[in-house]
Amino acid sequence: PKHYLCKNSSYSLLTVSGDSMNEIYLDGDHILVETNTYINNGDMVVAIIDGFETTLKEFHKAFNTITLIPHSSNPIFKA
Repeated sequence: PKHYLCKNSSYSLLTVSGDSMNEIYLDGDHILVETNTYINNGDMVVAIIDGFETTLKEFHKAFNTITLIPHSSNPIFKA
């Protein structure tokens, strides 16, 4: 519903692909993402890596280190 959207914001509708976040989103889910340059620790973000690859992860920053945390039941995504 439009009443959930901010009139001054830009949004993208994306399709989740993969299982690195399958504890929260399933492969094929559609997510509505607000374009924003200000994020907080714990926010879910769509990050653009090397200008073309995108990933959906939980964001954390400590000092000068950014960590993108998966939420997956797949053991290849565990730290």
